[in-house]
Amino acid sequence: EKILLKAVASNSTHPYSKKIYQLLKKESTSNIELDFIEEVRGKGIHASFNGNTLLMGNQSFIEEYSNITLENSESLNSHVHILINNEYKGFFSFDNRIREGLPSLIKKLKLKYPIRLLSGDNKKDGDKLIELFDGWKNMYFNQTPQQKLEFVDTLSSQNEKVLMIGDGLNDAGALKSSSFGISISDKTSSFSPACDGILASDNLRNFDKLLDFSHTSIRIIIASFVLSLIYNITGLGFAITGHLSPLVAAILMPLSSVSVMVFTTVLTRIQAKKLGLKIWA
Repeated sequence: EKILLKAVASNSTHPYSKKIYQLLKKESTSNIELDFIEEVRGKGIHASFNGNTLLMGNQSFIEEYSNITLENSESLNSHVHILINNEYKGFFSFDNRIREGLPSLIKKLKLKYPIRLLSGDNKKDGDKLIELFDGWKNMYFNQTPQQKLEFVDTLSSQNEKVLMIGDGLNDAGALKSSSFGISISDKTSSFSPACDGILASDNLRNFDKLLDFSHTSIRIIIASFVLSLIYNITGLGFAITGHLSPLVAAILMPLSSVSVMVFTTVLTRIQAKKLGLKIWA
């Protein structure tokens, strides 16, 4: 049973599946090739091997795909229930912890932007976050991937610019539909949902600096275009009045591009240094 469970967990990118896989890492799966596996986003996994069936997921998923009714838990932890051959085997309990640096980040972002939380976890987890999000009105729990997508689409239809941050396949639709989607990954080399950017989880605490840097970079780009326009209009005036020879004009033209590149690069690096960010060329 442990070998089958590990084989199923290894085929999922969900954070809980990864943790289960790590717990069962010593179990051998060399001889297991699953006959069937289906992951229902936001709910769980249904798999089979040699006539054995396994269900792994939340309470609603287990009850939907079996004839078993589970007792509601009063625990604040999230549970992943296991059902093998229609026999309930128990559950894994996960203590949902707030990512390091997230509380201070949310406090900074709230000063400039409206912040909302969409989570597939139980509403009980909101007790840890209620102060950060100024009450329940900005937190939505037990959200399916479709509900997250619809929430983002509703904001977009109201001409809102939506930046979505997610860390799993459950957020894939919302990430793609948002104005800009960022996937949080513990390993940037691992698979991530389709999005506009990937951010290493240990850098999430600096996300406010990244936003400030993005706004500054846009201003620098606009300034570089203005500088280029002034440079070329001035050069054109001298050329029309005959004050520049063809040779001098040929030398000054590429200098326009070089000057804009130097201007943009220097200012960008200075701003990044002020914010404590590193830029690799």
